[in-house]
Amino acid sequence: MIVSPSLLGYQSNLIAQNNDIYAGIAVVTLSLVNLVFIPVRSSILSWVIGFLGLWQIGAPFLLAYSGSSIAMVSAVVAGIIVVAISLWQILTVSEESEIIIRKFTPGHFTTSYASGISLRKINKERS
Repeated sequence: MIVSPSLLGYQSNLIAQNNDIYAGIAVVTLSLVNLVFIPVRSSILSWVIGFLGLWQIGAPFLLAYSGSSIAMVSAVVAGIIVVAISLWQILTVSEESEIIIRKFTPGHFTTSYASGISLRKINKERS
């Protein structure tokens, strides 16, 4: 998404170019935050990334990409890919992968591992 205006040659359409660059930066940033900095893969971030994908699908029509069918197709295809990956993340990784729960208590730090247990079950146990 970030490099598609240059690769596909629609840099002259500033609306499409800016949308693709900013949405691409947002998707990459949120994906890295979700992957690296959050111990429990956040389904909330996966939902936000999915909504960014939906935005990419709708942006050519909502922002009226004029005269650039390549920009429209690129945005829709990229949006479909982002939505598919975020749905896969939400439905599989968030629920069934190894989940790390960090519990902070005064004076010490403990980490618990739960494999194959859904986040909802763990949240019920903690409350």
